[in-house]
Amino acid sequence: MNIIANGKTDSHSENVRKVDEMLCNEPASVDRLNWLLYIQHVRGEVTSCKQLIKDEIAKSNGKNEYAFYKEGIILREEGKIQEALEAFQTCHKLNSGNVDNVKEIAKCL
Repeated sequence: MNIIANGKTDSHSENVRKVDEMLCNEPASVDRLNWLLYIQHVRGEVTSCKQLIKDEIAKSNGKNEYAFYKEGIILREEGKIQEALEAFQTCHKLNSGNVDNVKEIAKCL
């Protein structure tokens, strides 16, 4: 509880503190490390990118669309077309409205 100079309490700051505490307890966003996946892939740090992809897929219980997308891109670059196709199909299952996933599936056929 905050006390203002006139001796009254500031209920607004108390409410803000409670909201801040609630926000801190929320689970992390599924896509919070997508930027790092992108950076590692662009830099050619494929080994660390693949490990991060596995970690992100595990943390998200298989719900991170971008991790599967990047996995598919890397697998296709490595010539593993069937595995890449499966990764892109998983992306499509997670978000059937994303046209880019369909394009990547077509590139694997």
